[in-house]
Amino acid sequence: MALQHHERRTGPQAEVRQPQLPCRIEGPRTIAYSALYFGLVCGIYGLGLWLPTIVKALGKFDSTQVGFIVFIPYAIAAVFVYFWSKRSDRTGNRVWHASMSMVLAAVGLLGAGYLLPVNAVLAMVFLTLAAMGIYSAIAPFLAMPSAALTGAAAAAGLAMVNSLGNLGGFVAPYIVGILKDATGNSQSGLVFLAACLAVTAAATYLYARKRPEGVSAPGVTVPAAETH
Repeated sequence: MALQHHERRTGPQAEVRQPQLPCRIEGPRTIAYSALYFGLVCGIYGLGLWLPTIVKALGKFDSTQVGFIVFIPYAIAAVFVYFWSKRSDRTGNRVWHASMSMVLAAVGLLGAGYLLPVNAVLAMVFLTLAAMGIYSAIAPFLAMPSAALTGAAAAAGLAMVNSLGNLGGFVAPYIVGILKDATGNSQSGLVFLAACLAVTAAATYLYARKRPEGVSAPGVTVPAAETH
């Protein structure tokens, strides 16, 4: 009897339970934030593209002087990021802070590129604005998918956002090179990078402005209603 009972439990008709993930990492929020982060990373490439060109236009400097000059935009941006991120956390309006930072970065890149032939110092000022905008956008932006993607697949979802978004670091230089070869100048590539930031700023605001992860009271946990 015991043998027959064991065969009934383990026979070919026995039900086999398959492990299932509680939620999927390819959900709509994950895909949306991956695409938005892709646009932001494309814009980040513009800072590294124009900084050496502007420093070279400022004059002839030795290696130590170049190091100090290159340090200026990053130092100012670091101070701004600290206060901007604290303000974003205090107000809970992450989507506004991220979008405005991207707009500032777009204006800074355009100003740096078009003012370089006129005045290298002004171009450096605008590039500093671009650095402030680019790096201050990262923290409030990534705070939104971090708050939205909860549950068992949260870590995988955030990894997907970072992985797909960082592809912008490959795509942006490739497209800038194509545009430069086609037009014979760097301004066309600069317009493309600034446009990436401007479009991403608008898309981020429109997508997250009414979502709890975009605008929420400080300390409020975003419900995990749409993690699948």
